[in-house]
Amino acid sequence: MPKKILVLTPRFPYPLIGGDKIRIYRICKKLKESGYDLALFSFVANREERKFTQHPDIQLVFSEIQTVFLPKWRSYFNSFVGIFRKFPLQISYYRSWEMAKLVEQQLSSGHYYAVLVHLIRMAPYIIEQKNINNINKVLEMTDAISLNYARNKDQKLRSLLGIIYRFEEKRVKLYEQECIRNFDFSVVVSPNDKNYFLEEGTPPALEGRIKIIPHGILEERMLEPSKKYDSNLIVFIGNLRTLQNTDAVLYFIEDIYPLVKKECPNAQLRIIGDNPSRKIKSFQGRLNIEVTGRVDNIVDYAKEACLSVCPVRIGAGIQGKILESMIMGVPVVATLMSADGIYQAIPDKHLLCSDNPREFADYVVSLMKDKDLRNKLAKDGYEFAKEKFLYGNLVKEYPALFSK
Repeated sequence: MPKKILVLTPRFPYPLIGGDKIRIYRICKKLKESGYDLALFSFVANREERKFTQHPDIQLVFSEIQTVFLPKWRSYFNSFVGIFRKFPLQISYYRSWEMAKLVEQQLSSGHYYAVLVHLIRMAPYIIEQKNINNINKVLEMTDAISLNYARNKDQKLRSLLGIIYRFEEKRVKLYEQECIRNFDFSVVVSPNDKNYFLEEGTPPALEGRIKIIPHGILEERMLEPSKKYDSNLIVFIGNLRTLQNTDAVLYFIEDIYPLVKKECPNAQLRIIGDNPSRKIKSFQGRLNIEVTGRVDNIVDYAKEACLSVCPVRIGAGIQGKILESMIMGVPVVATLMSADGIYQAIPDKHLLCSDNPREFADYVVSLMKDKDLRNKLAKDGYEFAKEKFLYGNLVKEYPALFSK
């Protein structure tokens, strides 16, 4: 009889939009292929999300699916109350007595061999359980969120979230340390995240509990570099629900794109991503800017681009948008911080990097004007991503975490 794993996710892991959903789905798919039986307990924010519980891709991976309805108004109320408590606000946001009761009932049945928790926001549902020391506990942490917040301090953030991030930093840092102590393994995507935890006070004895399994790229998005492309088209790829991507787009439009337009008046910018803010939408049709919103297939919108930009200034871990572009054969110009998590990548060979708006713009213009440079960077970036970051190769390490 297959060993059973309980999987807890804060958002339903389908459809595969956004790096967080893709990652946890591919991890679970690999565990299923490795012979484990998976039960999924997840929050949903509306009825539309519940429809995906019947999708064949989900049914193929999970033998049991249970959802808990958590409307946004309740999450906002939870967060307000959480201001006066010690936990991070994102923990308060996902507080639910119904989920807590459901998890407690399931774990007390004794049917589960292990739990897989997606992100620290779901960790309390395991940490606060009693008498479960006999099961394997794995936390898919992904990024060092407190490192993300720490990096925000030097940025002029463009929303209320910036204030919240500064408020949250210490709380999140303490809670991340608690998670590392309470889970058998905590998984992050880059050495930078692991090193940060060690620098911030994780006891050396727990170092082995922090595992590095990088972000990956979906094999179906592989597209060998083509010499046919639109030399005027620049793309940005990213879920615009996040502060880091919203900030990146506005930074590019306001500080870098005007410099590009001076040299290349016909330049076009295509912003590909779900949930663009009102301000980003306001640029639609201006300055040759296209805001697509959510698209069914990123490849169809990005494959013809001359280059992709990743001007992210806030965040930690690996920027999936860089890898997405590389595997489609589209060269990348990125900030140093956004490329930092993609260890082993060589600047000027696999991608171009700069934190200076003028230099960033010069790199963009160079790729638009120099066909040979553009094609070489596209080819080298593609080969690098193909060799190092395909999901099929990366998530094969995951089943070993449950083998103790």
